[in-house]
Amino acid sequence: MDRLNQYLEQHRDQIVTQLQGLCRIPSVEGQPLPGKPFGQACDDALNYMLNLSSSLGFKTGNVDGYAGWAEYGEGDETLGILCHLDVVPEGEGWSVPPYEAVVKDGRVYARGADDNKGPTIASLYAMKAVMESGARFTRKVRFIFGINEETGWKDMAYYAQKLPMPDLGIVPDGVFPLINTEKGVVHFSIKKAFDEDDVRACPVISISAGTVANVVPEKASATLRLDGIDQDLLRAAAKAVAQDRKLIATMKKEDGVLHLLFEGKSAHGASPDEGNNAAAGLLLCLEKVLGRDSVASAIRLLSAQAIDTDGAGLQIKLHDDVSGDLTCNLGVLRYESGVLEAIVDIRFPITFDEEKDIRQNILSALSPCGFEVTKLHGHAPLHMPKDHPLIQTLLKVYEEQTGLEGYTVTIGGGTYARALKNAVAFGFSLPGKEGVAHQKDEYVEIDSLLLGARVYAHAIAALATDGVN
Repeated sequence: MDRLNQYLEQHRDQIVTQLQGLCRIPSVEGQPLPGKPFGQACDDALNYMLNLSSSLGFKTGNVDGYAGWAEYGEGDETLGILCHLDVVPEGEGWSVPPYEAVVKDGRVYARGADDNKGPTIASLYAMKAVMESGARFTRKVRFIFGINEETGWKDMAYYAQKLPMPDLGIVPDGVFPLINTEKGVVHFSIKKAFDEDDVRACPVISISAGTVANVVPEKASATLRLDGIDQDLLRAAAKAVAQDRKLIATMKKEDGVLHLLFEGKSAHGASPDEGNNAAAGLLLCLEKVLGRDSVASAIRLLSAQAIDTDGAGLQIKLHDDVSGDLTCNLGVLRYESGVLEAIVDIRFPITFDEEKDIRQNILSALSPCGFEVTKLHGHAPLHMPKDHPLIQTLLKVYEEQTGLEGYTVTIGGGTYARALKNAVAFGFSLPGKEGVAHQKDEYVEIDSLLLGARVYAHAIAALATDGVN
């Protein structure tokens, strides 16, 4: 066993323990506080990593609470390793507590264990292994820890305003072997406000589904007035939709109103077909029983246009040979106080234009009801040619350390690689492994954690040192 792999195996327990500590911080974006723009928990996660990095021998810095960095080495160029410490909300239905980081059956179970705290700890200890090897650094290596990756990337934007970005980089927040193409990402709010007469005319009191756009909502609920609804028709419609969409539907009368609930399966918004969207089921059910008033017509239009995972209903079913098909996820659905809003997460092929090919077509598709379509945030596509030296070096390391074939892939997910001019997502999940990011009972296999660390250690050595003896 070579020196790098030996160091990592010797520190296996320490790696797992530090990952557990990080995963026990529920770093979902919270209310801004002074010096903590993404809330207390995200700030706690950032300080955890900065303290750990300092204890391992890195220079560290905090960028006004927006991000942090840890650095080692010397040279005129900087290799960046960009990780994020924030997580999506835990959701419901876990078989273990989502923030206790339970070790069971060779796995660490926790929200964020796979996305992105496991890869973060693995890559940090990979760097520590290279530091301890005695290799001479020819480039500086700088970790950048973000805490707003899941909900807007304000962390990277702020960091880039304050400090120079690395010259090249790897992002341990995807899949192995290597991601050289990332589709464009954009989140749109589709919204319409109704007057009091419209609100009174519709039996729907409220609708609630989803919390963030980039997760397939596993629950969707509606509260309806009993007048104006044929309960037998609603019950039959709910049963039919549930069977067709692989959902669970329940109805309950309480305090003079009717509560309708659909339950499905969550998944990452970049792969909406891997989940069962409860919000889509709710819309399909309501359209079958509502009348022709203004609110009902808008709900019916959303049901017809906004639930297709290929974007067909919104007139954005797009494809190119480089990056494949567009995907669309209805991630959030709300109706409250006379305002109906859907938020969609769209991952589009790299040869298309966000405004001309996406937004304008959505406006056209929704024109019968006059919805407002507003961009919330987005990221431009990324593509790096397969023959780029960075890609060739990383694939060679991957093949040597895993014994598997190295090749490039395209994803719909967005990573911090887009924040640099010369970066790719490299790992962490191995080919054939189930996708668990953003799902209940998220986990990382400890053996995979160590394998990833070995790959990252040799990649760092290859890119930033004169070699490990």
